[in-house]
Order: sequence, then C-alpha cells, then structure tokens
Amino acid sequence: MRRTRSYLPSNIAALKDALRACKGEQVTIIMTSSGQSCPSCHSKEEIVARHLRTEGFDAPFVVSYGATFEQTANVARFHDEPYLLDLFRQTQAQVLRPMVRHKVAPLEKLPSFVQRIFDEETLALPTAYAGLIRSHMVRGRGGGGRDAELMKLTGGGTDERARGDIFAIAEVGALRAACRRRKEEGAEQPWRLGHPSHPATLYTTTQDIGPLAMAECQWAGVSEIVSVRYSHPNADRQQTQEAPWLANREFFRIIAGHGYNSAESAIKVVRDPNFANLAQKAWRQKLDKEGDGSLYNGAQAGIMNRDDLTRMRKLYAGIPLSAG
Repeated sequence: MRRTRSYLPSNIAALKDALRACKGEQVTIIMTSSGQSCPSCHSKEEIVARHLRTEGFDAPFVVSYGATFEQTANVARFHDEPYLLDLFRQTQAQVLRPMVRHKVAPLEKLPSFVQRIFDEETLALPTAYAGLIRSHMVRGRGGGGRDAELMKLTGGGTDERARGDIFAIAEVGALRAACRRRKEEGAEQPWRLGHPSHPATLYTTTQDIGPLAMAECQWAGVSEIVSVRYSHPNADRQQTQEAPWLANREFFRIIAGHGYNSAESAIKVVRDPNFANLAQKAWRQKLDKEGDGSLYNGAQAGIMNRDDLTRMRKLYAGIPLSAG
C-alpha cells in the first residue's frame, strides 16, 4: 500500500507515479476523508477518478469518510450540508432562491464595464474566460456628494489545466485571483468574496455551468453567475468542460442529483461508522480558541426543508464500510 495526499497537482502526479510502479498488480485507489465531502470536494474526487482513466489508470477508486454532514455540524459547527441540499434541490427543480443564481445574458445587454472586460481580445482567447466583479461603496463619489456603488473586476481567469492543475478551470481561476487580491488588500476574510452589502458576480464565457464552478462560488459567497452570450468564431472553444468525456449538465446531476454510487459515478463512496471523529473535535477546539472570524466554517446554517433533507440523506449516505 502506498499513500499520497490528494488534490494538489504534485500529489496527483505522485499518485500516478505510484500507479505506474504497481503496473500489473491488482490495485485499488482509496481516498480517505475525516468527513463527508461537500459538493466541491465530491466534484474533485470524480474529476480525479475520470482524469486517471483518460491516462489509462483503470483501478477502482474508493472514497471513505468518517463523520456525516450532521455529525460534522454537531461536533465542529461546520456546515457543509446546506451546500449539497441547495444543489440537490436545483436538480429537482424545487429551489426558487438558490445560494448562487445562474442566468444567461447577451453581451450587448450587460453593463458597459462588463462589455469592456469581454472585449475582442478576451473573446479571442483559446480557452474559457471568467471575471469576478465585486461591488463596493465609495463615500462622496455620487451625485450631490452621496455615497456611490462602484463595480470592480477583482479577479480574472482562463483555463489553466494544461499546466497540470486539473481543477484550474477559468471560473476557479477567477475566484482564486479574487481571493489573492483580497488577501493582498488585507481583508480579514479574503475567502469571502461576496456579502449582502457587497455582492459578487462571476461572469463567464461558459454557458453550461458545472458543479465545481457552482460549488466553489457557494464557498466564496458569490451570489450570481452570468453566462455571457455572444457571437464569435471562437465561442465553442470558450466553454469549460469540467470532467473528461462528460457534459457539465450531466456532471451536475452525478454530483447533486443521482446520489452516491450511481451507475454513472466514477467513484465508490463508503462510510466508516467506527471513525473516531478526531478531526472535527480538533476543529471545534480551534474554533473555540480563535473564534469564527478567522476560520471558514461552511454555509450559514439556516432552515432546511425536512422532506428534501430526508430524501437527500438517503441518496448521499455512503455504503457502510462493513458492507463494502
């Protein structure tokens, strides 16, 4: 058995090296997690498994987790479940006010500052492009000396996956750039790009939004994704396809509609009911010591529809390890 951490490009490369070294042997890839995966992590697990298949690594891919969403919320006060419930309800066409709204809008109908961002040079790029716009109030800049709301491009991104980071789609690149900029500006919570008084919108050339982009926007507090519709010979090349051999719409259903271990899944999800749950206890201690301000603790825990929650939990329970 060889061990490697996941997600970082260097670690995924190390995993592939380990698989090459085991050529001809019967191998199973096991990714372990202290808690149940949020939609962002679940998307990345599926992407890793599918990426490995494109390179000829067909070993079974198993994700094993310990604490459920509910246990993690109770012990660590970390709230991942609302993210999945929000996406799940979107696949069921039951959500009127999603965490992240999505709309398609013609470029010529968008504000002039957005049109300037999506100019001829941007539309000629060989990959998708996304830009994160934040609003902020500036004192005394409005008419009559009133405060004015200004819109600012906080981060832009293109598809960088060819450089080795298989999650570096344009939309994620824009979010990363915006978070880096906020950190450089000294923001107390640079990961929180949006706020009720300072909403954030992601504009992208991608028309069919996948679960990774949507889930990452949830985490960053982005309130809206706008797919910019335009006519250009390059338009077909500027569409993000998050997972190999799979349309974003179908990938969205695999992550947030079909449940774990569906026929379309590239991974098998199991749960260890005897897990000690030490990570959640350590996080709770850290939270009690440092406070909520310096740590990201998931979505705001609001009221969740009990019927939707029950149906979703049945689909996303994971196979008990003893039965796997």
